[in-house]
Amino acid sequence: MTIKIARRAYGPLLLATTALATAAFAASARAQEAGQAAEVDEIVVTGQREAQRAAIAVKRAEFEVMDAVSADDIGKLPDHNTAAALRRIPGVSVMEDQGEPRWPILRGLASTYNRTTIDGAFVGSVDESARTVPMDIVPSVMAGRVEVIKTVTPENDGNAIGGVINIATRSAFDASRPFFNGMASYGVYEQHGDVRNDDPSYRLSFAAGRRFGAADEWGVVIGASHEQLDYDIPQVEAAAPSIREYTTAGAPVNSGA
Repeated sequence: MTIKIARRAYGPLLLATTALATAAFAASARAQEAGQAAEVDEIVVTGQREAQRAAIAVKRAEFEVMDAVSADDIGKLPDHNTAAALRRIPGVSVMEDQGEPRWPILRGLASTYNRTTIDGAFVGSVDESARTVPMDIVPSVMAGRVEVIKTVTPENDGNAIGGVINIATRSAFDASRPFFNGMASYGVYEQHGDVRNDDPSYRLSFAAGRRFGAADEWGVVIGASHEQLDYDIPQVEAAAPSIREYTTAGAPVNSGA
C-alpha cells in the first residue's frame, strides 16, 4: 500500500515540472521570434510521386513492353551495383555468384539469351563460353535509369531472345542543379556467428555532376567505384564427367580404334 501512494505522489510532481519547463521554453521561443526572424536556407522537398511519374512516363513513351527503375528508386535501397537494382523490376530475377548478384534472368531464360546495352551501345561479353554480361561491373550510382525490354520486336537485336537490358547513365542535364551521390559500406563477413575472415571488407562509390557555361550548355558527370571483399566461401563444384573406354588389359582405347 505504501508503494502505491509513493507512485501517485510522483505523478503530479513530474507533470508539474514538465508543464513548467514547456511553458518556459515556449516563452523563450516567443521572445526570440519577436526579437529577430530566424534565417534558414532554401528547403526543397521532392516527393516519391515524382520518381514514380518519371518511370511511368518512360513506359508510356515506348512501343515495347518495358519496365524501368529510376535513379531515385535505386538510391532508396543499398543496391551497390545494377544487378542488385534489377531485382526491383517485376519479371526479372538475378542469379548470384559467390554471394553477389551478377547474372540477370528475364522471363525465366538464362542470362546468355539477353542483350545488354549502355546508352544503346552493345556491351561485349567477358565470358569465353557464353554471351553473358556480369551486371555487377556497373555501379548503381552511375545509372540514371535501368530499362528492361521484354518483347521481341524487329528493331531490337535478334540475339535478345530473353530481352534487352539498357543502362542509361547519369546526365548533368537531368538535374537542375549540381548533384553528388555516394555510397559507402564497411564490415566483416560472418556465417552462423563465425567470422569467416578477419580482414575487413568495404565498398566505396560516388557520382557527381554539374552544368556550366554561359547558358549551361555544357555538362560533366564523373564517378568512381572501388570495393575490396575478403571472405571465404565453402563451395564444392562438380567437374564435367569424363568417359573413356579401356581394354581388358587396362590400356585406354583411343578414339576410332
